[in-house]
Amino acid sequence: MSRHVAPLAVDPVLQAILSLYGDQVKPEARIVKKRLEEHGIRSTVQELSAVLRANPALFWLDGETEGKWIAGLRELKGHFVDVASKEDDVLQDAELWWWLDGFVKACRSLPGGRYECARELQQQHFIRDRNLSLGKLCHIVQLALDVRSIFGFNVKGNAIVPFEKSKSASKQQRCTANKLPERKLAKAWGLLRRNVQRMLLEEGTVSLSEVKKRGLFAGLSGEEPFDETTMGFPMLLSLLKDEHLQGLCKVEHLDGKLTVITACVDLQAPLPRPGAVVSVPVLWAPVTLLPVSVLWSLQVQAEDEPQCTPRTVRSAASPCQAPDRSPWTPSTAAPPSTPGSSRVSTPSSLLFQFL
Repeated sequence: MSRHVAPLAVDPVLQAILSLYGDQVKPEARIVKKRLEEHGIRSTVQELSAVLRANPALFWLDGETEGKWIAGLRELKGHFVDVASKEDDVLQDAELWWWLDGFVKACRSLPGGRYECARELQQQHFIRDRNLSLGKLCHIVQLALDVRSIFGFNVKGNAIVPFEKSKSASKQQRCTANKLPERKLAKAWGLLRRNVQRMLLEEGTVSLSEVKKRGLFAGLSGEEPFDETTMGFPMLLSLLKDEHLQGLCKVEHLDGKLTVITACVDLQAPLPRPGAVVSVPVLWAPVTLLPVSVLWSLQVQAEDEPQCTPRTVRSAASPCQAPDRSPWTPSTAAPPSTPGSSRVSTPSSLLFQFL
């Protein structure tokens, strides 16, 4: 005989969300569910969202995708702590960070979730004496992970441990030990750019958790398994934000998820890699090798040059000097130079003829 389960009532959900307002914690689906469990009420995220939708006069519901949403009360304005912010006055509290460092080392591990870890800290006398809200403590946990590097996640990702024992610290050590030499690194960046371009052409957008499965490091191999640490990055996110991939992809929040989104107008067009060398002929030398970035600066300089006509006489009002021959006739003489300056004047028509 199956046990009858009573439907979830409105009052417990209302009380749970109200208590989160008081704690300055944003009422996200997972957090509301945990708050109910703290009061002995078990439910699913789907049951919660059904109650919220059934009472539109009481609640508002936003961003309901794949069981993730944020809820609130129609008649009450919330003042929630932004846990994603990298700045806070608490960063200047040296005593707090000293205490947190000693506490996590003494405990060896803390609950892995930000909310659960903050609840654990809330029970400590040192924290209670400071009268910090639970939302503020959630932010402190995030800062300890991202900014202060006091906390870190263990290898399984289910517990917070001292940073030196964390997966991030291990990856930083691997960055130092396994990073490719500069010669191989340049080739690896070229392959990475092609792989990213292929992924975005095929998928349009790719979830950050899926980029490796989609072949981000395809064609790259080494003595150790090839990953972001081989390129010198402890985090995949920092690799994707590097200047070598600028103009090709960018990382953004979309529907609450981190996704890689194309930033190029035309992915079919070949993209010059950063630092690429382009052959550009100039008047007094057959070939000169210049980086792409220098060519752009030369173009700006060339456009700012005063337009000279043949037979113009140098004067205080005119910096131009007329040559004795046609202005575009190649010369075998050495180019004019100004002492202490290596500026090159190249006509814009010649510069972009060869780009």
